[in-house]
Amino acid sequence: MQTITKDSTLILEGCGDIVVDGVEVGTYNGGLVMTWAENTVYIESDHHRGRIRAVKMGAVTVAFTTELEQGNLENIAMAYAIPTSSVLSGASSKILNLTPVDETLEHQMVFTSMSSTNNDLARTVTLNKVVRVGSTGTTYYRGTKQVYPVTFEALINSSGTFGSIVDVTAS
Repeated sequence: MQTITKDSTLILEGCGDIVVDGVEVGTYNGGLVMTWAENTVYIESDHHRGRIRAVKMGAVTVAFTTELEQGNLENIAMAYAIPTSSVLSGASSKILNLTPVDETLEHQMVFTSMSSTNNDLARTVTLNKVVRVGSTGTTYYRGTKQVYPVTFEALINSSGTFGSIVDVTAS
């Protein structure tokens, strides 16, 4: 029987940085949730009371959801699936024209987490190709910060992977 040594220095905390296409997107509210979803079909038998086999069916879905706090126009464009090149800079202002686009914008996402008690332990999750899915919005309430909820879904790249999770365990 395998024995697992309990070691609190191996506990990772939250997500530190979120980087999209090589650019850090700033702070986020409440963390980040990454999901791996598979569909399973169960086979039952007339001769037994219960399931006798499980078979994976359909596609695997990898997604992550967060709320961006830094509402700069580039982050808003990304949350709304508008190219960041749509952000126009003037002499004293920036403008994001809210123009829908037909193409799906693909990004590379990287996020990291660290151990608060072990400086040699870090995890980096890289999703090679993601697209923003679903809807997003924000609230404009007096006295509260604006956040931009956003969900990205990973696409499989040409090598057949969504990306990678790398744990650095020593410097």
